[in-house]
Amino acid sequence: MPDLPEALEEVLLLAPDSEDKERLALLFTESAVAIDALGTLDLSAYEIDEDDPSADLEAWEHLAPVIGRTIQTVNGLLETLRQKLPPDGPAPEGADPQERAMQEAFRRIRRLESTLQEEVTRFGQTMRDPSVMADRWNLLDHLQAFRGRFRNAIADMVHMA
Repeated sequence: MPDLPEALEEVLLLAPDSEDKERLALLFTESAVAIDALGTLDLSAYEIDEDDPSADLEAWEHLAPVIGRTIQTVNGLLETLRQKLPPDGPAPEGADPQERAMQEAFRRIRRLESTLQEEVTRFGQTMRDPSVMADRWNLLDHLQAFRGRFRNAIADMVHMA
């Protein structure tokens, strides 16, 4: 199991079985990696001369790899969730309260994963919109807003778990 902050280690101690502990540890670790990867961008390089007509295209060319990494990071976390979380379904008959609570947490995370998948798809479509690509401030706004929303959603998911 990876090194996790003490508070998350305490959460793992409450997991009813080792398989759930492994799932939670992976969720926490992958979430931390994604949150870090979606950290603050230094946008000072894009505060360039307003009179330069090529500035917007230049901004898009410089930001294209950042946009690609953003989508890749998000999709990587979502793919991990799809592969590693247990399938949706009710808790088994006779399950104790901890097992039922764990099943409910995983069900909520699955619903959030579905919502986040829709959002990353919308983000990808938005980034291909000519009106966004042609205006660096609009582009930067969409990129920063998406990264911030996704970081918050990941934090909510960890909190839910």
